[in-house]
Amino acid sequence: MNSINFLLNVLFIIIPLYVYQIFLVDLKKVKPSYRNHFITFLLAVSIMLCLSFPVTVSEEFVFDLRQIPLIIGALYGGYVVAIPLYFITNFYRFIISADGVWISILATTFIIIFVPLLRNNYFKSKTGIKILMNMGISIMSSLIVVLTAIVILSSSNSIIIVALYYIFIQSLAMALLTYLIEKMIENIRIINKIKETERLQIVSQLAASVSHEVRNPLTVTKGFLKLLQDNTIANEKKFDYLKLALSELNRAEAIINDYLSIARPKEKDVAIGNITNDTLNSTNILAPYAVMNQVELMTEIDEACKELTAKYDQQELLQCLINIGKNAIEAMPNGGVLKFIVRSGHENNIVINISDTGVGMTPEEISKLYTPYYTTKETGTGLGLIVVSDMIQAMQGTLKINSKKGEGTTFSISIPLHIK
Repeated sequence: MNSINFLLNVLFIIIPLYVYQIFLVDLKKVKPSYRNHFITFLLAVSIMLCLSFPVTVSEEFVFDLRQIPLIIGALYGGYVVAIPLYFITNFYRFIISADGVWISILATTFIIIFVPLLRNNYFKSKTGIKILMNMGISIMSSLIVVLTAIVILSSSNSIIIVALYYIFIQSLAMALLTYLIEKMIENIRIINKIKETERLQIVSQLAASVSHEVRNPLTVTKGFLKLLQDNTIANEKKFDYLKLALSELNRAEAIINDYLSIARPKEKDVAIGNITNDTLNSTNILAPYAVMNQVELMTEIDEACKELTAKYDQQELLQCLINIGKNAIEAMPNGGVLKFIVRSGHENNIVINISDTGVGMTPEEISKLYTPYYTTKETGTGLGLIVVSDMIQAMQGTLKINSKKGEGTTFSISIPLHIK
């Protein structure tokens, strides 16, 4: 037997499977008609290559594995794929040699008539049953070829032995290909499940993040409303508090809208803004919450920074500063000092330092801060800092953390300046 041609035939029937997997693994994005055309093309090439490199067993008996791609096409593609393959197979067989072409027509006719009828039961079966079904179909189609050849060659013992060998080889190759196809389908299903699991995890993280981020403006609003109960506060000041409370509620609404629209991302509202002004706005919003927790809130602005501008999403920067500031206040359960410092950085950057005198963190705790759901607080979600980090990165900025257990923490946000 010509072992090289046999191995080539095996290769010819396996390669289309991997080509299909590479180009059409995401089946939902491909129209069924295009998919069927592609399958037909791949299997037709496989059949023609098998016919072009037949396996010579003896002077009287030559075979190839062309039936396998035809059977696979009839089972997985139905008549839409099987009929074109039927004509391609027999036409190409006729071009190679007209001798014995009617044997090919007889065997392939059996395949395209009866095999597609088994599709419904086939797809309901388990992998083991599918392999046995395909081996059975392969044996039946091989028998048609063998019996016809034996009749023509007046049956000799040597031909019968060779024929049995051919039937065994083809059914074994069919079993191998069926197993590989089913494994590929299983892998695609696993990939889709993983994608769905990831999507659900993102949705879960999103829900927790929304809760975390909306809590900030609601907490601040609660602080302003409590201050309004103080009759010693002037009406003008109360009006300012109401104004800030409404502003925070609007910010909460904006946060919810932003997260709800994350599935269909839109362009950010990036504009040239004044970092100093936005930092002062964040401290004004945090002031009532700081008072409630007996924290002294301080700001220190470098004179050279007052007129400096940067390109960023103002809403997101405000959200970042308030998130970090609120966490800093909560890290000082017995009161303390929270300081916002705006200064010039290196290489045309502006830096915002947010320092507290709270409980601080160990290097190990700092290394885990960007792990989803990790938190040092009893009621935290462990997602706030991840959201903050993503937002700062979107501004082309960086976030650094320095902390010492028992002494406090400093968050340093560096944002590139807008050069006019």
